[in-house]
Amino acid sequence: MKILSTEMARGSGQVMVLSILAKKLTEDEKHICTAAMEQGIRQSTKIVFCGGDPSQIFGRLAADGNALKWFPSIPSFVSTYEIDGGRQSANAAR
Repeated sequence: MKILSTEMARGSGQVMVLSILAKKLTEDEKHICTAAMEQGIRQSTKIVFCGGDPSQIFGRLAADGNALKWFPSIPSFVSTYEIDGGRQSANAAR
């Protein structure tokens, strides 16, 4: 948590991406994700989940701008992530 806090303190507008490999989270993964989410929420950081089953992610996904976001994979997130106020990443430009 100290490393996460240090990284998040480097600047505003950061995005925390939590990658889930399996469809279901183990109890240890739930504890880690919960701690990371709580830290991100305290610092008003945008939180994104990649992979896994969105219905298994604590039922906290929603449509509003402050909600957690879900993408099926890290590449699908990166391809849609906008930089510099609207310019698409190189991957999305293909």
